[in-house]
Amino acid sequence: MSTKVIGISESGPGIYQGHSFHNLVLHVETDDQYTEGKRAEQLKVKYAKLNEIFNLGKSPGEIELLHPKDFRNLVGKSVSVYYDKFRNVDTVIVLPEEAATHDNKSGK
Repeated sequence: MSTKVIGISESGPGIYQGHSFHNLVLHVETDDQYTEGKRAEQLKVKYAKLNEIFNLGKSPGEIELLHPKDFRNLVGKSVSVYYDKFRNVDTVIVLPEEAATHDNKSGK
């Protein structure tokens, strides 16, 4: 799925049904056949996967200290998002500006 990041927030850290959670939430704009104009969707990226997904080179302790503002460079960027077999965000690829512009012009 290719989409544009329009905002970033944080969910957690906390406990839900006995399991701890901490997510970086990417707010993205999407198109669908039932919405006139754009629709917003939230994609949760587990903090435990941030190093792997964004190649940050930080320790788990350093990752837990990151905030949404530390990812503000993603706002306005087009990204391709891939999921694992459980529908968890597995990969986020920031698209080059020229590819993102081409995609936006073609309506994809």
